[in-house]
Amino acid sequence: MASRSRLGWSGVPLTSVFLEIPESRWVGSNDLAFGIRDNYPVTEGHTLVITRRVVLTWFDARDDEQMAALPLIDQVKGDLDRELAPDGYTSSPTDFAHASAAFTVPAATTRPSG
Repeated sequence: MASRSRLGWSGVPLTSVFLEIPESRWVGSNDLAFGIRDNYPVTEGHTLVITRRVVLTWFDARDDEQMAALPLIDQVKGDLDRELAPDGYTSSPTDFAHASAAFTVPAATTRPSG
């Protein structure tokens, strides 16, 4: 799959390695977002919910993109409840930046705590 890109603040194209992740690794998806398990999890089950469109920050995501992430967070929580039965969760919007590729992708992080 080719990287999708658009221009960032400096006119440099924004790209995202997250958009190159094969659908076979997705743990959930809808028209505007998808979820993946983190390759380097802080805790077991650490999952990212990512918008399909590359944006600079979570706050640059459109309202419909942010709203599309919420049901996926609920789905991920249900899956983790069944798989790992954690004591609790931490969920928060996070902006990821990769200096050499100059991109930022919003992600809502859900990870078991405990």
